[in-house]
Amino acid sequence: MAVGLLDVSPGAAVVLDGVRWTVERQEPHLGRVQLVTADGVREQVSFRFLVNHPGCRAATDTGAWGANRGRQEVSLRDLPDDKQRLVRLRFSHLMEVNTGFRSGDRLRPRPGEPKPEYDPDRTTLTPPAGEGR
Repeated sequence: MAVGLLDVSPGAAVVLDGVRWTVERQEPHLGRVQLVTADGVREQVSFRFLVNHPGCRAATDTGAWGANRGRQEVSLRDLPDDKQRLVRLRFSHLMEVNTGFRSGDRLRPRPGEPKPEYDPDRTTLTPPAGEGR
């Protein structure tokens, strides 16, 4: 009988009797995990149940270990320099829209921040009550 590791960290995936489940959370002090399917079905099971169930195995298509299968983690440095600059620029735009500050940190504003149209004290991302999108 082959023995392997079963990743039960949050976000990892397991296959149980042919059904793919994602570990939503674990409660090690209680010896159990909360599993959820893609369509929202939740099931709470014990660690003992999972490791002893003959129809349980690690899903190899996702999860930190399964996705990389032991390879080096993906990094921003994997992109060419011009693409790294583009990613940083787009991220700073998203941070400015969400927080008013390109760094995302109101404690470290850049000159001219926040711009009036992005000032979190004067604007909001949600429409006023009664107005739908």
